[in-house]
Amino acid sequence: MRDRSIVWMLGPVALAVLVMLPRLASPQFGLLDDGLTLQTGREVIGRWSSVLHLIPETGRFFPAYWLVYSVIFGIVGVRPLAFFTVNVLLFAGVLAMLARLVRSSGGTRLQASVAALLFALSGPAVESFYTLSKAEPLQMTWIGLSLLATAAAASAARSVRRAGLLTLAAVTLLLAHATKETSLVLVLVSVGWLAIERRSTEKRETWARFATTYVVINLVAAATFIALRWSYAPLGLAEGTYTRAYALHSGVAAGRPGVDRSCTRASGWPAGSPSTCRGRRRSRTTCSRLRSGPPCSPAQSSAPPGMRAVPSIRSRDGAWRGPCSWRADCSGFPRG
Repeated sequence: MRDRSIVWMLGPVALAVLVMLPRLASPQFGLLDDGLTLQTGREVIGRWSSVLHLIPETGRFFPAYWLVYSVIFGIVGVRPLAFFTVNVLLFAGVLAMLARLVRSSGGTRLQASVAALLFALSGPAVESFYTLSKAEPLQMTWIGLSLLATAAAASAARSVRRAGLLTLAAVTLLLAHATKETSLVLVLVSVGWLAIERRSTEKRETWARFATTYVVINLVAAATFIALRWSYAPLGLAEGTYTRAYALHSGVAAGRPGVDRSCTRASGWPAGSPSTCRGRRRSRTTCSRLRSGPPCSPAQSSAPPGMRAVPSIRSRDGAWRGPCSWRADCSGFPRG
């Protein structure tokens, strides 16, 4: 029995090392994101609160990502092998948590082992852990910890232990949101779990308590993250050079690529018309803070009626961001 326990504990580590072995044999930094990660890590050390204000022009807010990678940089320095070793440890931890979650859900050891093996060999997992500066390994780690803590709290007998586990679950889930904003989808996932449990004919008190508790924890963590973002992120989701791609505009659904309808009202104004900007306050980054950039080509400058070609925008670091694009021509209207 003891030998089986040792194998069960070392299995995720062995599997993670086996999958990551080719990358460990040839560890290299990437050309794009890894350079920014190293530079940011060097700048953040000693000024930890600066993670709340990094790359504001993108519209993103993920301070936990910068904080963890800066700590890793402070420990291992500019050593790609050491960074990938950290990825191996994260990979092993995620595999162990996945197996534990399967077992907690009533699965057998064989089912837990198969689940961990399939996940380890899946394309998204290999892509995430074979590349540095990825948010997904940290994101999955925080989410896994929140699930395990919530499951343990649902079956905890003592109130003090339950309170500590619930606090841990909320904190780790908040760290997941602050690592990558897509973790907020867990709010809908948890509500779905609760709905499934409520409609189930088989009444399982512990599972029902877990589903209800995880919904509450998700709401608390999401509300805290939104409050932090509101306080420290200077741009809204539709205003950042990165996050404005999250918006689903009517022009996209209509199949007209290349047109940015960030000034279009939802009242049905003709697409691309200057009148789309009348009667509303425009955002800080659309139609009001456009700066001259590299010239557009003649083909790009041939904008449709009511639109104008706009060169890329210069960010705070002096670099040009984004290709030449079309925007609604808001000239002649007061700034919002």
